[in-house]
Amino acid sequence: MIKRYLFSLIATIFIGSMSNSANAQEFNYKVNAMYIYYFTKYIDWPDYPGSDYLTIGILGDSPVTDQLKIIIAGKKAGNVPIIIRKIEISEVKECQIIVVSKSESLVMRQVQEATRNLPVLIVAEKQGLIKKGATICIYIDDEDNFKTKIEIGKENMNSKKLKVANELLAMAELVESR
Repeated sequence: MIKRYLFSLIATIFIGSMSNSANAQEFNYKVNAMYIYYFTKYIDWPDYPGSDYLTIGILGDSPVTDQLKIIIAGKKAGNVPIIIRKIEISEVKECQIIVVSKSESLVMRQVQEATRNLPVLIVAEKQGLIKKGATICIYIDDEDNFKTKIEIGKENMNSKKLKVANELLAMAELVESR
């Protein structure tokens, strides 16, 4: 079952990355949304108090919101439904996944501070934000044919007590947090 999901993820990313080269500077939010959905499958959260669902909060304006609603409609993370909602920085503690849009990348340290010691996956839409507290960055690599890539901050993941499957680690670039 995991192999089937992994194959689907790789195929989707490959197809999405090919379309990125056609519009070199344009971020493929469908690929971004697929990654975020598969993070719910390849990352284990410790028990999150009072949670009957997994909340993905979008901080700032991002086209990934609409793509996530399409891709995740009716799906679950384990046995719990997934909810997608646009949030303000004061609401980050209510989420298990926070997507920090490119336009909000300047508040990354605030997001990291607000979720300190909480099992919250912080996904940035811009490369290099691992050092400011993101756990994962999804970005376009303009030096590698404009492919969509991911960076994982393993230290940041560990500090949030999030466990990452080896399959996901194998697909990502591991970046030192400090």
